[in-house]
Amino acid sequence: MDTRQWKVTAYTGKNRNVLLGSSYVLADSESEAIDLGKRALRLIGVRGTFRVSATRYSPLRDLAFQGFVRSI
Repeated sequence: MDTRQWKVTAYTGKNRNVLLGSSYVLADSESEAIDLGKRALRLIGVRGTFRVSATRYSPLRDLAFQGFVRSI
């Protein structure tokens, strides 16, 4: 399993309550993932001022992926 995989999510609003979009990136550190995430989110059309958070992604902890594996 690749431990360099990150899920980046962009938020806006006073309380970070508006979800703008998310993407997946490969990076060595959280700061690198945030920088790559900003670029990736700009490419998919997210505009304006926003904040990006990055969390490590593991398919084994992803509920949608687990449901897919169970259905096979």
